[in-house]
Order: sequence, then C-alpha cells, then structure tokens
Amino acid sequence: MIKTKSVNQYENALYEARIWRIVSYSLLVFVVISSVLLVVFAYLAYGGIRNERVILVPGLQNKVVVPASSYISKNFVKGIVSKVVSLQEQWTYESIQDQFDELSKFYYTDGLGNLTNANLISTDRFNYVREKKMISTFKIDYEKSEFDFCEKIQSLCAFVVGTRKLYINHNEILSEKKVFYFLLGDGVYPTEDHPFAVKISRIKIGEEGEDGAEENVRTLFLMSKEGKKIGESVQ
Repeated sequence: MIKTKSVNQYENALYEARIWRIVSYSLLVFVVISSVLLVVFAYLAYGGIRNERVILVPGLQNKVVVPASSYISKNFVKGIVSKVVSLQEQWTYESIQDQFDELSKFYYTDGLGNLTNANLISTDRFNYVREKKMISTFKIDYEKSEFDFCEKIQSLCAFVVGTRKLYINHNEILSEKKVFYFLLGDGVYPTEDHPFAVKISRIKIGEEGEDGAEENVRTLFLMSKEGKKIGESVQ
C-alpha cells in the first residue's frame, strides 16, 4: 500500500512537471512572438516617421505633412505665410493688439518680435487705431504671390502680393492700395515653445506709391532663392 502511494505521488509529480514545462514553453513562445511583433511594428513606425513629419497646426486648423528631409513643401509655406500675413493685415481696432501679441509669441523670432514691438510702441499704433475706430482688410493675390523653400539657405521664403483696405469710424474708406510682402523664416518641429512649427525671422513690406516698391521687395525673395542670406529686420 505504501509502495503504491509512493508511485502515485511520483506519477503526480511527473505529470505536474510536464504541465509546467508545457506552460513554460508556451510562455516562451508567446514572449518571442510578442518581441518579434514589437520589432516589426517599431520598424514600420520608424519608417513612417522617417518618410514624413505630420505636424498639427492649430492656427491653420488642419494637418500639414512635411517631408522628413530638410525640404519644406510649398503648400506648408503657403499656409503658414498666409496665416502670418492675415494676422498682421486683417484686424479691427478691438483685435489688433491681440493679433500682434500672437504673432510675437508664436510666429516671430525673438529678434523680429522685439523690433516689431518697438516700432508699434514708438508710433503709438494701437492707441491711434482705437481712437480712429480703424479696420483693415486684406486679400492675397495668390496668382501673383510666390511661396517656396529656399534650399540654398535652408529657409522658407515668400513674396506676397495683396490689396489692403483701411477704414476709419467703422466703415468710412480711408485708403486702398496694393501691398508687397517678403517673408523669410525657418520651419521647426512643433514643440511647446514652437507649436506652429515655424519662426519668421525677416519681413519687408512695400506699398503701392513707393518708388520701386514691388521690385525691391521681390528682389529680396529672388536673392533668397539664389542663396544670399538676408538679416533679421522688419519694416
């Protein structure tokens, strides 16, 4: 009887050992397969990141896909530049200060933002606009405007042509004229400090009626395309 009991215990032990071996092998296979799948998924994800950058741009209210190389698409430049020019040109006497604050905080380099703020303060721009109850509208002429990535200097660049209408006392037309913009800037990965994925470093503005306004502004754009770096300034 004792011998039979010992044999049963031995057989039970062998059975439990076989069960645990099976469980162990199953776990090992599961771990190996999981590891392989993880590597595959990681490779696929890396490949996607390598081929393009997906940038969410709240200011444009859409998704912009930027190639992962240093090249920035013309559509990306067009979207960002249009937003910047719109903030600077389309305002009311109630919104103008907030819009320039937004430009300085999110879109301009520190140097350009400081120069712009200094000009606004020296001319007492905001108080003047509020006193006159001024409103500005602006329409970009996309057929005459040019948006590009200047590869030789690794910067986005644009020549923008548009029509500005200024009103006083809410709706009295003050002036209507063509305006010419040159913008230069660098595209960056979006971060907390640069959520809009760009920093504009140079702006030049010419207005209809000034000698050679259009030609002078467009020359800056062409110089950038040729690889001639232009300093940080605003006018």
